[in-house]
Amino acid sequence: IVESGLTLFTSSIEKYSDEALHGWTYLASIGESAIDIHTWPEKDSVVLNTHVCNLDTRNEEKVFPLIELLVPYFEASSHKVFDPTRIPLEEPTK
Repeated sequence: IVESGLTLFTSSIEKYSDEALHGWTYLASIGESAIDIHTWPEKDSVVLNTHVCNLDTRNEEKVFPLIELLVPYFEASSHKVFDPTRIPLEEPTK
């Protein structure tokens, strides 16, 4: 996370069980928001979710370096990046 240019505050890993074939979830609190990674070894699959807060611009320049580091880390033979979704926040009405 740090190598990709994001700011890591805290992180934790939760293993689903002691079984070798069971996956795990990694949660990271970052200065830009949060990252979660979920693994399914039995399906040879990994899902990475990044939440990077910035309502003024798209955030690919912050997320793509992380993806580029994680693809070889997980020895992924293929990967797909879904288009980021922006959810605009509005000021509360009085």
